Amino acid sequence: MVATAVLQKYLTVIIVTGIFGASTSLAIADTNQPINIAKVKDEYSGGQKKTHAVELGSTQNSVAVSKKTLSKLTPPGGSAAAALTNAVPGFQAHPVGSYSGASRYQIRINGTQVGFDAVGTPEINGLQILFDGIPLNNPTAGYHGFESNELPIASMFSAIKVIQGPGAVADHWYDGVGGTVNFMPLAPSDKASAEIVAGGGSFNSQSLSTNLQSGSIDGWDTVLSMGYTGTDGIRTGPTPIGRTEASAIFAETRKHFSAGSFTAGLYYYGALEHRAHDLPVYPVPGVNVGGYNVPGESLSQQTSGWYYTPSTALWSKRQWYAAILGFTKLAVDLSSNVRFTDTTWYKNGHRSKRAIFNYNTTRTSGPTAFNYDPHSRYFGNRSAMHVMLPGNDVTLGAYYMQMNSQAQLIGYNSFQAIANGQDIFSSTPDFYRNYTTQWTGSNVFLQDAIHPMSRLTITPGVGIEHYDVKVVNQAQQYFQIIAPGNTTAYVSNIPGASGSFTEPNFSLGLNAGLTHSTHLFATAANNYQTQTDNSYGVGASEPVVPPSKPAEVVSYIGGVKYHSGKWFAQAALFYTHVKDLTIPYTQSATQTVIVEPASETIQGVNFLLGYKQPAGLSVYTSDSIQDAREWTFNAAGDPLNDVPMTGTPKYNLGFNAGYGWYRANSYYDLTLSDRYQSATYLASEITSAPTSTLLPASQVNLVNLHFTDSTTAFNPYVGGLKMVKLALVVENLLNVKYNTMGYISSGSEYGPGSAGDILAQPGTPLGVYGSVSAYF
Repeated sequence: MVATAVLQKYLTVIIVTGIFGASTSLAIADTNQPINIAKVKDEYSGGQKKTHAVELGSTQNSVAVSKKTLSKLTPPGGSAAAALTNAVPGFQAHPVGSYSGASRYQIRINGTQVGFDAVGTPEINGLQILFDGIPLNNPTAGYHGFESNELPIASMFSAIKVIQGPGAVADHWYDGVGGTVNFMPLAPSDKASAEIVAGGGSFNSQSLSTNLQSGSIDGWDTVLSMGYTGTDGIRTGPTPIGRTEASAIFAETRKHFSAGSFTAGLYYYGALEHRAHDLPVYPVPGVNVGGYNVPGESLSQQTSGWYYTPSTALWSKRQWYAAILGFTKLAVDLSSNVRFTDTTWYKNGHRSKRAIFNYNTTRTSGPTAFNYDPHSRYFGNRSAMHVMLPGNDVTLGAYYMQMNSQAQLIGYNSFQAIANGQDIFSSTPDFYRNYTTQWTGSNVFLQDAIHPMSRLTITPGVGIEHYDVKVVNQAQQYFQIIAPGNTTAYVSNIPGASGSFTEPNFSLGLNAGLTHSTHLFATAANNYQTQTDNSYGVGASEPVVPPSKPAEVVSYIGGVKYHSGKWFAQAALFYTHVKDLTIPYTQSATQTVIVEPASETIQGVNFLLGYKQPAGLSVYTSDSIQDAREWTFNAAGDPLNDVPMTGTPKYNLGFNAGYGWYRANSYYDLTLSDRYQSATYLASEITSAPTSTLLPASQVNLVNLHFTDSTTAFNPYVGGLKMVKLALVVENLLNVKYNTMGYISSGSEYGPGSAGDILAQPGTPLGVYGSVSAYF
């Protein structure tokens, strides 16, 4: 194929260039060349600002990942989440499919998750994702409050900062339970430049991105970033699943004036995902490749193949996402010691999901195909006054955000439509839901960083959080519009519920410098989160008794930071308790859905240690050991106490070793990454609760290889060219077969005979990727 042929050509260029550069280096006597390439490489791949992994003076357990590290650890066209897995202790990122940035990931920090959710975990939207400080999460989403393919182009970002725990009060957001991840895009520069990256590789992966800096034009600095990434995915079957792809564009302009700056920006993304279903791990009688009880080969990882998927006529999901985010930022020095900052944003997002479940021909309840179509609009503002006094840095501010979301689900009887010779999604609906969710949230905060003596900072903070949430069922009204005269379909008529909460939140941080390079730190904090929309009636079959309070997290984190020269380290003990989470279930006596409080407790240690230098050996380890437990309820309302948390490994250990060297007009870097994850526990779809059963093949050791050649050898042949970087990445070098997620099935997917079987999502096999980057 064309993509494969192109890939082979530039992989050959990478290898030949590397060998040629190394073999001819001794014959080149220009000793100034290594200095020149070092300067160019640092300017273009090191980011606009120096980013240190460890923030020595911070009270937070935070890790910053630089553009250079992102570039090194992210496969061409891949998601930046992959780099965070190898750079941030306690961070997990499991793709649904390949490592492409278009794929969706389940993301966890110390066990708390966001993104593609795991069955049976009470907290499913507990990480706050920011785009340059602007929140992206849907605050009431029952699942998928944020999807990683909303940020598909890794080269757009200059750095990513991860804060573990809810953080300081001035940084609290509505989903800041287990942590906050701030994706910081490239900032406008007063120097004109251009970067173009083309890549491709296994699974027909292809990517193209560019970053353009205008430089200063009449005092305005502007950056334009855009890109595309796509893949055919890792699953194979009798019919193509469909391509998963995404594109994004980001533009920002900034005007500096004597007292500050004004910034305006726009971000758009669009993503299309075709997903294969989870596969039975073990063979089950009647569950065959051609359908339930259809004669043929047994369908399972053990028989039909680890990466097999049935025909799309039997099971398919296609999801399309798009959103546009516009924002302005103002920073003004009102005096020599007072600064005012203001950020205002508007986001409009849309999702369209089509699914067909034709495998289980015995299914008698619920639609066998559906079209799900949510649409959300957000408006928000965050303003703060920063006052610098002798011995005190005071921040007084607030954020306010509102969201209006409408979600329509139309269900169809696909078997009846096929029998009638109709297109499934043009046939008569037999199921309908339509809800509007209105949400507002705010936090007014006061924080003071007190410096009573040199190298000592004590940072208390208090805030008042307020949430309003209201769910309105509009199904009866809208169904008469889309299907007039249809009296046979099930149309939801259960009224929605509402809630209003005002709660105090706090934080107390400490940073004490024992020496110039060694600091102790600690943070205690709480935060509150709105319960998910199903707790207020979305999808309910019976009336709901809504929660009487929001979810609350209480977090304690403390440890030591070290940074001296090329060495840096950070170690932290953490304890996180999340309570008053809700588990909706139906009481058998009254058939009324109520929400029972559930809780999670996660405790453990995070550790990172690194030694980095531009030439020579560099090493980096990021490790986490934790114990994660749940107190929850099963589908019958029976309590389950102190059970292991679904999908959270006890051990998550990573080690990177790299060697960089200069030869002639090139800089070479070879990095080997090794990450070990212990086995994870499963939840049961039958009981809607965690179990003590381990996910098969979830204990895994993955090895990745990254090689780059940054060279100025091509500069004489292309006008304006400053550097070319050639990259070769091998993911899962040992081609280990493993599973990333799974659950115990109730039998609805693959037929009643499969009840109790384990369904799993396989991890990505061996993949080889290459890229060429040109810098002007």
